[in-house]
Amino acid sequence: MSPLSGTPSATPGQPNASTAPAQPIAPATPAEPNSPATPAQPNAPATPAEPNSPATPAECSVAGPDTPTDAARLGPPSGPDGIGTTATHPAHAQGHWARYNAGHGDRDIRETLRRALDLAGPGRDRTAVDLGCGAGRETRALLEAGWRVHAYDSEPTMLSATDRTHPALTAHLLAFEQITELPPADLIYAGYALPYQPRHSFDRLWTLIRAALRPAGLIAVDLFGVHDAWAGSPNMTFLTAAEAAALATGLTTEHWHEEDEVGPAFSGPKHWHVFELIARRR
Repeated sequence: MSPLSGTPSATPGQPNASTAPAQPIAPATPAEPNSPATPAQPNAPATPAEPNSPATPAECSVAGPDTPTDAARLGPPSGPDGIGTTATHPAHAQGHWARYNAGHGDRDIRETLRRALDLAGPGRDRTAVDLGCGAGRETRALLEAGWRVHAYDSEPTMLSATDRTHPALTAHLLAFEQITELPPADLIYAGYALPYQPRHSFDRLWTLIRAALRPAGLIAVDLFGVHDAWAGSPNMTFLTAAEAAALATGLTTEHWHEEDEVGPAFSGPKHWHVFELIARRR
């Protein structure tokens, strides 16, 4: 649930619960019939498919007395023109997220979070949620800005780039499908994470996000569009521009940006279709 090596080139608890060993999520299903997968490039042999990032129904409370996905750019094989057609996302490769987290603890924070922090101002012990926190680069930025943070991810190597003993941090080792509620929050962030779940799970989690957002609170997310090279990958969610914009119905949209072009990815250029959305509860 943590993904990518850089931001788009033009950019949109429970404390004290013990953690059980991670359990795999159900294996990914084959790509849709009308979206054939692109063969892997010669120098990038396909790896065995694996279930989505391991998860456990238990929550891991790292610290923090507060109350009760960064998916990143990592490219699967693309076509010779760099645009790429539908391919199984590399997240299904054995140990992918652990390898990704190991190399992304010191990069710059995502632009979507940077914008959200500018809009939100100092944390002053307000509550933030980081969905799909990965290595915890954005979690660390939130803590440094004075927020109390609830960080969620299904990968046991989560928060490797963060001080897990920080008194304002509470970690939840959960897959998105296992989250049943979110703490009331003033900022809910999900960088390149929410697409990594089936549509029915996405819709359910979005309802929880909207319910948890406090008045004047911000939602800041990166979403994948239907033109993305990975569109059609199993157990992922891709939206039209109208569907993405409709998620903010009843909120005030503070920032919206659509990227629909070839750009850098962890394993080489691919066609990105991404929506940056920051919206505020009225």
